[in-house]
Amino acid sequence: MSAGRRWQPQCPQGACHGARRKYPGGSAARARSSREVDSPRRFPASPHCAPYGCAVRQNSRGSPVRPLDRTHDIPDPDARAEVPALSGERIYLSPPTVGDLEIERVVAALKSGWVAPVGPELAEFESAVCDYTGVPHAVALSSATAGLHLALMAAGVGAGDRVYCPTLTFGSPFPITYLGALPVFLDVEGVSWNLDKQVLADALATDAGRDRLPAALLVVDIFGRPCDYDPIMELADEYDVPVVCDAAEALGAVHSGRAGERMAGSFGMAGVYSFNGNKMITTSGGGMLVAHDPELVERALRRATQSRDSMPWLEHSEVGYNYRMSNVLAALGNAQMAQLPRFLEVRRHHRQAYARAFAVLEGVTVVADPPWGRSNDWLTTLRFDSVLHPGAASKVRAALEAENIESRHIWKPMHRQPVFARAEAFLTGEADAIFVEGLSLPSAPSLTDEQRATVTAIVLMTLESA
Repeated sequence: MSAGRRWQPQCPQGACHGARRKYPGGSAARARSSREVDSPRRFPASPHCAPYGCAVRQNSRGSPVRPLDRTHDIPDPDARAEVPALSGERIYLSPPTVGDLEIERVVAALKSGWVAPVGPELAEFESAVCDYTGVPHAVALSSATAGLHLALMAAGVGAGDRVYCPTLTFGSPFPITYLGALPVFLDVEGVSWNLDKQVLADALATDAGRDRLPAALLVVDIFGRPCDYDPIMELADEYDVPVVCDAAEALGAVHSGRAGERMAGSFGMAGVYSFNGNKMITTSGGGMLVAHDPELVERALRRATQSRDSMPWLEHSEVGYNYRMSNVLAALGNAQMAQLPRFLEVRRHHRQAYARAFAVLEGVTVVADPPWGRSNDWLTTLRFDSVLHPGAASKVRAALEAENIESRHIWKPMHRQPVFARAEAFLTGEADAIFVEGLSLPSAPSLTDEQRATVTAIVLMTLESA
């Protein structure tokens, strides 16, 4: 899809664009703060513009990008396809893959008597993840969200602080709000769909000039694809902003940079992985915080176990949380870790097969590994050119659903979520376009080649008949 044909949201009132002013210190084509509009009260936010006005998307020549037909600006939740429903077993997007090994490990943990929160399975699981990722210290938790909460606390984030976060994500900004801080959403690039380094550079330069730098930068390795970490970490170091890595979806992803190969989640002051039921490995629910600093992990462990002081009675000098993973769930995680290499191989096989199948269609892209690393292929994601295939994501999703096959729209950008309607944002329009044009397909290790061929055939048929 050419740079001059990208979808751009337009304010239906037609007023926001007149209020916009050039981004300080750079081209208007770069990111801008949504609070830079001269008179927020004159130009109220609408469902089709960023809060307090629109960030106008421009092409490389500095000309405004032509908006597409308004009927295709947002996915249609009620879209239906003319495909008869089948009564076969449902094909899910990314169900857990659990077998005899998992059953054996969990039953053994139960029989051992280590059913209460801690035990040998928990220590083994933490060690296994440390060995795999190359990060020396870890604490297993009840969720990745808990890990982000503890990591942001360790970064010193508090009430009234601002924390940068990419707008294309799921759930990542919620822990920011737990601390009374404010998320500031940054747009993404179109290669890996992760944080745009130029947007970050412009945001940091602008906020440094205002003497209001963020308390932390929360980066996200979306859909298992690593961020472009070299320039991102350089910028964070230059402005002395601590970095927390949300690698919830990225266990097994690899970044290839100037320092060689490093695992996603190993950058910054702390990284977080998710073991939810649909992730690369599962503990049914759970997560893990990893860090190079043993004192950080020790503090996180203390807070995760209700901040109990070392006294002969229950005493607390600070507020704590009930965030610890149980020994039984860790047993499931140990069985899953043993199979992670196979899970990675099968998911990559699915993505490559989808890519070969859809290569025959112009305007349909299977998102590949970025130049700076290797994805774990958690979910295969498609992007449809809105000019060649208007409304394709909604139509294909509906067609698959009619055949009892789960697919999913790409994450709705956080700056468009009602709960964050008044949040600051530095936007280019890329995340909005990805939301409209993107779709995730079934990608689990349990997906058979025959099932994948059925998914592929329905996608092709739907696009060809549109």
